[in-house]
Amino acid sequence: MLKEERHNKIIKELDRNHLLNLKEFAKKINVSEETIRKDFIALENLNVLKRTRGGAVSTDEKYFGISNLVKKNLCKKEKQYIGKLAIKYIHTKDTIFVDNSTTCIELAKLIVEKKLCVRIITNSMEIANIVCQSNNIELFILAGKYSKHSNSFMGALTMNNIENYKSDIAFVSFATINHDLGFGDNNFDNLLLRSKMISRSDRSIALMDYTKFSDDTAKFFCETKLVDMIITDQNISDDIFRKFKKSGIRIIKE
Repeated sequence: MLKEERHNKIIKELDRNHLLNLKEFAKKINVSEETIRKDFIALENLNVLKRTRGGAVSTDEKYFGISNLVKKNLCKKEKQYIGKLAIKYIHTKDTIFVDNSTTCIELAKLIVEKKLCVRIITNSMEIANIVCQSNNIELFILAGKYSKHSNSFMGALTMNNIENYKSDIAFVSFATINHDLGFGDNNFDNLLLRSKMISRSDRSIALMDYTKFSDDTAKFFCETKLVDMIITDQNISDDIFRKFKKSGIRIIKE
């Protein structure tokens, strides 16, 4: 198992339970305790967790999960790769929803770099700060209750604001994806927001790096058929990729 994949599993487990037993977790994912101990040290240096005797606890006292500040440094190359695939589906003068995920941040950077003439509707402050530098982009912000944790707007007001727009395409990213359960998240509002963006769009694409697949630890789920396509990276296992393809889900990795 690759280091990035282990780190992602640790983060998701902390999102779910707030604490982690080193010995039990090492056995669960079939790696050595020494490997997990080194992972804990690396993630502690990123302020993701605090090591304890025999385990680790989340540094987030409110249990809201790991912040975007940390997440955007995980699987960065994979997210950039996915962004390069996703941008091919954007056309001049398109109106697009872009959610507050760290994968969509990489897509937003590419849109600016390629000087695309589009309208972007987002709830992400970071994406807004990125795209507002471009004279080619018309920016609309889905205001509401500001979350410092995700550096974005969330809640009922943001949901209501989505109703004011209609887009050509929505780019979203969920916390997890499981073939049988669908897209997952531990925060129900996150699922609702992405589902609402999808419902107000002609087309929708989910941007999911390989570490998010076959995860059943989320508390809330929605069906994968909500989106028209899934874009992932080349590190996804062949077995998982074929399983999704065989079930009729449009999924690409190159």
